[in-house]
Amino acid sequence: MVFDNVVDRRIVDPWVPTSGRGHVLITSTNQVSWATHHAKVAVQNMTARQATQLIRMRLHQGDGWDAASERTAAALAEQLDYWPLAMELACGHLAGHEFGLSEAGRYLEQIRDLALNDREAIPYGYPETLVGAIRLALGRLMNKEELQPASQGAAHALFPAAYFASRQIPIWLLYFSTLMSSDNAVRSGLRHPAVLSPRGKVPFTAYEMHRALRAESLAQRDEPLCTLPEQAWSTAHCEGIDDTINVNEIVQHVIRTLAEDRTDVPEILSRAAYHVQGWLTAFIEANDDAHLLAILPHVQSLADHAGRLGITTDTLAVMWGNLAGTYVLRGKLDDAREAFENELEYLLARKEPAPVLELKTRTQLADVLKNTGESPAVWLDHLDRARDLAFQLADARPEDVSVAVANCLTVLHNHTGDGAVEPAVQSLTRDFELLRERMPSTGALAIQHEISQINKALTTGCMTDKEVEQRCRALLEDDGLRGAQRLELTGFLTEALTYQHRWNDALERLETIHEHSVERPLYPHVIAKVLHNVGLRVGLAVASGVPECRTALMILVGEADASPAPECRQLLSLLVAIASRMAVQHLSLQAGMTCMPFKMQTLRLLEAVCDRGHDAIREVYKGLADLDSAALDRDDEFGWRLLSQVAIASAVSIALRDA
Repeated sequence: MVFDNVVDRRIVDPWVPTSGRGHVLITSTNQVSWATHHAKVAVQNMTARQATQLIRMRLHQGDGWDAASERTAAALAEQLDYWPLAMELACGHLAGHEFGLSEAGRYLEQIRDLALNDREAIPYGYPETLVGAIRLALGRLMNKEELQPASQGAAHALFPAAYFASRQIPIWLLYFSTLMSSDNAVRSGLRHPAVLSPRGKVPFTAYEMHRALRAESLAQRDEPLCTLPEQAWSTAHCEGIDDTINVNEIVQHVIRTLAEDRTDVPEILSRAAYHVQGWLTAFIEANDDAHLLAILPHVQSLADHAGRLGITTDTLAVMWGNLAGTYVLRGKLDDAREAFENELEYLLARKEPAPVLELKTRTQLADVLKNTGESPAVWLDHLDRARDLAFQLADARPEDVSVAVANCLTVLHNHTGDGAVEPAVQSLTRDFELLRERMPSTGALAIQHEISQINKALTTGCMTDKEVEQRCRALLEDDGLRGAQRLELTGFLTEALTYQHRWNDALERLETIHEHSVERPLYPHVIAKVLHNVGLRVGLAVASGVPECRTALMILVGEADASPAPECRQLLSLLVAIASRMAVQHLSLQAGMTCMPFKMQTLRLLEAVCDRGHDAIREVYKGLADLDSAALDRDDEFGWRLLSQVAIASAVSIALRDA
């Protein structure tokens, strides 16, 4: 006996025989009704292999099945999220139009729209298209009296859920994105990430909303957002924020198709953007890198859909800015530039000016443009406008202006280390420094200024290495440091220790940086700077202890340092290990750090020379040939030019002698 598509267990229970021989098979999308049944079988999405086999069978591909067919079928299955009904409909649609699998590639992007509501493609015995089935499920949610109001809330929640990433949607983020506008959130003093207490008096909870979605198989519980032990929780981490669900990508697609026939999509996206960027900001401020990375796909998804639909609002503009800042932390400067430019374009098109946001955006965009290699004329134009805005806002918004001025000065000071200082840079620097004297200082700004001074000291030598060390250690005691600041100071401290030839202490600090590079893909620009500055000092010291390198140094400059302690050699290996983990594009994220792939390959060659591994020397030496080293001819690149010459001469010497 078969009962197909039973919407509620209570309906069918009276009809199930209680005795006799045989079997009863019941199919249902209501996961809640059958949650405690002892003989339930959960039907999951197909595996990739099962999906391609189904497509091959439905399109009657026999002997003509080849590698190209396999790739096309795999792409089609992935596009349809390995959902059997969706694949049945797609195959029926293709077959009905006499399209073979070889032609399906042309329609991969459109296949969901074309097939999922195609009534002619419905498999025999199935009552509805997939779009129709989801419409019916939405209707049941809206009209299911026994689960109200959670059931109606669940129906409304599907619309913001359709614009988040499919996996690991935080249930409480979805709850507030569904029920609370940004105005109400501001009025109520809502703090992100928000989770309601079990004692809170609300019509229904996020978990009841989830149960209602499960009753129609429209959502599943997913892996926790993060699995840190409680003792490692950040200040932004509260009980419940890690509870997540996933919504099938095909369901999301169908819901978006339904939503975009309505007029409230900008409100759906803006409300979701307000809450998700609130979570993102909270995790950034709490140095909670694990949650920041976990929530980022949802921010990216909302931004992508807003861009696809051409929807712009104040809330989405702020989200673009926060997303761009996160891209900077991840070393994705091209993406950061695009997001900042989207935000700025919207701000400039507003009927009412938004000078505070424009000031922040131009300041950050200038830094990104500088580090992506744009000419000074391009990014100085943004700083020029930022200066005008800063003077305009100085009295009304002193704290915002203080932060922006500090950031502008950081950009300008970094540029002055790249060569001759243009008059425009001098003028802007002077104006921003005068403005800084008028602005109130805060603890955060004092730390930022101190870090800038340490960076300057390491470049110009205006402090002793011991004084740099002491200042770094003092600042590292501050628990309020941002993640990037702590990593940068650790790098400065490592650099100061290497200048003092305290190799063991430097090794301890570099191991901290290595651990960070292994655990999380954040702040690659900071790590690249450590590799550049510490790498040069360690490389020259190690070279002094290798006979072939020492000979080369004596020939090239007439002197060589005393042989270093063994720990120095360990530092070189650790630097090479860190560099090996970094993407090539992440090695050159700061303007002024030239030829970084060549420089890191030089460190690898020096390590191979130390190990006297002939095969490794040949392989690494060969790799140098394809890497750009033209900028090493500059006067300020003398150190790296010398190190590369020494490493190459030593490698050649060893290879010739042992040939």
